Amino acid sequence: MGTAVLLGTTADRSGAGWVVAVALPWGIAVSLLPRGQVSLRTAVLAGALARVLLVGSPPLLSDDLYRFLFEGVALQAGHNPFVEAPAVIGQLNPWLADRVNHPDIPSIYPPVAQWWFRLMAVLGPRPAVAQALTSLIDIANIALLHRLCRARGMATWPTLVYALHPLTVIESANGAHLEPLALLFCFSAALALTRSTRGAGWIAAVAATLGVGVKLLPVLFAPAVARRLGWRQAVPAAFSCLLLLIALAIPVLSAGPALLDALGTYSRSWSFNGLVFPLFEPILGSWTRYLLAIAGLLVAAHAATLDDPVRTWRQVAAAFVMLSPTVHPWYVLWVFAPALVLGGRGWPVAAAFLQGSYLVLLYDWNAPPWLGPATWGPALTVLATAAFIRVPSSGPP
Repeated sequence: MGTAVLLGTTADRSGAGWVVAVALPWGIAVSLLPRGQVSLRTAVLAGALARVLLVGSPPLLSDDLYRFLFEGVALQAGHNPFVEAPAVIGQLNPWLADRVNHPDIPSIYPPVAQWWFRLMAVLGPRPAVAQALTSLIDIANIALLHRLCRARGMATWPTLVYALHPLTVIESANGAHLEPLALLFCFSAALALTRSTRGAGWIAAVAATLGVGVKLLPVLFAPAVARRLGWRQAVPAAFSCLLLLIALAIPVLSAGPALLDALGTYSRSWSFNGLVFPLFEPILGSWTRYLLAIAGLLVAAHAATLDDPVRTWRQVAAAFVMLSPTVHPWYVLWVFAPALVLGGRGWPVAAAFLQGSYLVLLYDWNAPPWLGPATWGPALTVLATAAFIRVPSSGPP
């Protein structure tokens, strides 16, 4: 409620940074909810109520949804957002085009995300539509997480933490980010991999492929899916999944090599509130990004050997968050989700501190030098403490 009031009464983005004063205690309190069983109905209703309060609030914390909506409008009008940047075709919807960040840069988003944007445009290219759709997806995530907890024989308290944590609530119901949609497919893949039924491996493969079509990180499920299918089925499954992605990308394939232009710009140029990157970049310069990418691949190679796909997910996602030059609050959802599935509280508490990076809005996105230590310092302290504290599990349901 406090967040909705603050965002609804703030005149501009500079004042929205004060959301941290609400989100920090809110996130810590929710992360420390008692262990035990939570019914699916309770979790879903709590999550729905928390999100309804924010749907329709001004998207002052992030303007990404304006690009999502504009690219959907462009696709509906027959344009290719990988070729024509918003600044070039702004006449399609001047109100949205004026609000797109970096309007001179074309699209960076994979094919399933493009279809998601198109759905938004069909239903109405307005922020409230994007917020409502993403909230519905995140409510579905609550249900999938509940089923995943039960399938893994653990208590369902993580479901309520996910439902009420400011990270999930704000980034879905206000920011309308793509992470909830990608997590929908990650939860689905992880759930399918717990099943012993015939065809579960193929379901996991399709779910992971659709996740890759939203954001690239769900490719981490590939080793677990391959082991589940066996190598005789894994090869045709990989080929089929590749064809699926190509088919979904048909509306934008005419861009050719330009499909990777914006991704290259992002990977070479963007940086914000990273953990490791600002420590080494002054010393290693342009080599820093390459070396961190190699370090991430080494972590992923090790994680691929783990038997539990959720542990693989957590390890790869933790490496991504810690090694990435750019760590916006919604990026933390990638490790927040699998950490909850594994019954951990460290990352949920750490996520509350990392949402503190929204304080940058008070400085017109010119990050002060203290922002990294002020957010990562307590987050790392919490994670280190949680690593040495073993709280007894509440056991299977």
